[in-house]
Amino acid sequence: MKIDINNYTKIPKDFQESNEEESLKNIHTKKTKEKESKFSKIINYLKKQKNKIYLNFLTIILFFYSIKFYLLSLEGCQGSRERCLEGPKAMRFFHRLGLYLFLSVLFTSIITILSINNIVFRFYLIIQLITYVIMFIVNKGSDLDEHGSYNTMAYILLFPFITFEIEIIFLLIKSIKEKNNKLKYFCIIILVFPFFYYFYQTNKGCKEWEIGLNNIKIENNVKEDKCYIKKPNKCYINLFDGFFNVNIITGLKCKASRKEKKILLSFLPKNLENLTEFAFPNTIKFPFGYNQNPDFLQNNILKSIYDPKNKDATFYSENPEIILKFNKNNIGKIIMKITPNETLIKERREFSKKSKSTIKNILILYIDSISRNHFKRKLPLTSNLIENYLMGKNTKKKKKKITSFQFLKYHNFKAITQKNVIPMFYGKSNSQKSKDLKNIIEYYKENGFITAQSIDLCSLELYDLGKFYENDVNWAKFDHENQALFCDPNYNYPKEYFNPLRGPFSMLKRCLYGKEAHDYVFDYGYEFLKAYKNEKKFLRLGFQEAHESSLELIKYMDLKLIKFIQFFIDNYYQDDSIIFIVSDHGNNMVSLHNLIKSEDYFIEKTLGSLFIFFPDKIFEKYFDDLYYNQQKLITPYDIFFTLNHLIGDYEIGDKNKGQNLFAKINGLERSCDNYFNDFDDKRDCHCINYKL
Repeated sequence: MKIDINNYTKIPKDFQESNEEESLKNIHTKKTKEKESKFSKIINYLKKQKNKIYLNFLTIILFFYSIKFYLLSLEGCQGSRERCLEGPKAMRFFHRLGLYLFLSVLFTSIITILSINNIVFRFYLIIQLITYVIMFIVNKGSDLDEHGSYNTMAYILLFPFITFEIEIIFLLIKSIKEKNNKLKYFCIIILVFPFFYYFYQTNKGCKEWEIGLNNIKIENNVKEDKCYIKKPNKCYINLFDGFFNVNIITGLKCKASRKEKKILLSFLPKNLENLTEFAFPNTIKFPFGYNQNPDFLQNNILKSIYDPKNKDATFYSENPEIILKFNKNNIGKIIMKITPNETLIKERREFSKKSKSTIKNILILYIDSISRNHFKRKLPLTSNLIENYLMGKNTKKKKKKITSFQFLKYHNFKAITQKNVIPMFYGKSNSQKSKDLKNIIEYYKENGFITAQSIDLCSLELYDLGKFYENDVNWAKFDHENQALFCDPNYNYPKEYFNPLRGPFSMLKRCLYGKEAHDYVFDYGYEFLKAYKNEKKFLRLGFQEAHESSLELIKYMDLKLIKFIQFFIDNYYQDDSIIFIVSDHGNNMVSLHNLIKSEDYFIEKTLGSLFIFFPDKIFEKYFDDLYYNQQKLITPYDIFFTLNHLIGDYEIGDKNKGQNLFAKINGLERSCDNYFNDFDDKRDCHCINYKL
């Protein structure tokens, strides 16, 4: 029998309609649920974003305050440089500056961490970057009134450190939430390490502070000395050793550039723009009125640069000592050559016949702004060289017997060059103004010495004279001078004398035509010694390398310094020469140590460096007294009277203030009271038993 399948599959009409209605209801329900799901998702999303919205709002507040605090940190110090660096006003200024700068960096670092970890919108990073780059470019002042360049440098150095610490704190919180013990302990170690490092370095620095070269310790014998040197309780300089060496970060190497010619030509007369050779003027022909300030002197020198072939030039010389030569690629090179002055040689030989001096060569290596302790920290090679010749270390094996001495209580009057250099070379206080005061080199000329100086500073002296100092004393001229080169705008850019990133007080290497500036100081010294090899010589080389805020740059001169000293010993010592390594004071540039009030930094400001090499042949009979005086209060006056003694003890200088170092100094007769005219501020005296 045939079965009709259609009869079985046929669905009643009313059933079909009811099923469609059910299906429509399901679809509607599904859509409704989907809408509700989307809505709930939005609600949930908003709930989740609620905290993020608050954080973004907080970020905006932090951003504006970071800018506000940075702008507040730019407020300058009105008044003299001395008032802004010393005393109550200086403390208020630096504390305010440090607080505002720290808060600005802190807020910027917090925003950076929040953005990097996607807690707030990342475009804040871009906004921050643009804002601060603009502020850094606009605020470029380099003095205490407008100090934007220093703020920029401090910001760049502090930002990575603070940001890193905040990131570690963030990771620690995250590790605690996620119960990640390995990460937690790692973060704790990282956070605790700085505290251990702090205690270790500050204590280590103070233990070594009283120890000189060859492990000789400062002796504070109350029975023999009226002054014994104060030791700091906390030593912060060691703590930050190497932290601010920006040359490591930049990897800066001195390379000559085409830009140097463009910069130089922009300051020269237009009639010189097609030259490839330029001669720098001889500053011994310059009147001291040319040196009213660094900008004025520089302007006069740049006007006086001439074509070496132009005999009509105002300062023309047949034998220019310093020539700048550019090749076809406009790359500059400095050529130095000192031609012996035969007339001068004859004159000085005649003078020498009447001289009582048994010394033939005086070499003074003057390093501005380096304390005895910092000398040891940053010039290890030179320190080692001095140690090799220190009293008690000479041996019969040496070809030439030389003995060096370190004066552990060498004390300066103020962390300002003028206050110490005038007593050092004129023998009287800076306050005793008199045109009758003559530089000691004038007396050396009378004794047959040919004199020369080379200093990496755009000045006719070891410091900026200015109108204020112009009439203080009878300023001296050396027979040969190398200062004009350092008025080149590629080194000393006008109006940016204290710029921390360029010029004579820069934290970066001071480059000029492919060399470091101090190289030219040494080069001139080599040339002078060769030119007058068989004549009596007085050579003073001056370096500004330690006169900067990072306290690091001087280290790059160490190897060159010992090479020059060794060259002098090997070729010119001849048993009748003396080497002085001396500074005017310790570091006094604006730095982190001003902000945190580092005790050792402030004590070292007026405890400079003094080391002297004497030939055994002439001075061995004085060695016991010299050795004894290493532990006595020594001042710049004693350097003056020692120099004076070497040419016959002229009746010059204030003999109540000092004596030559060849006779024992009575320590019971020396304290800061002896120099009441020299210490402007009694706090600069670091005799611990001195009553202020």
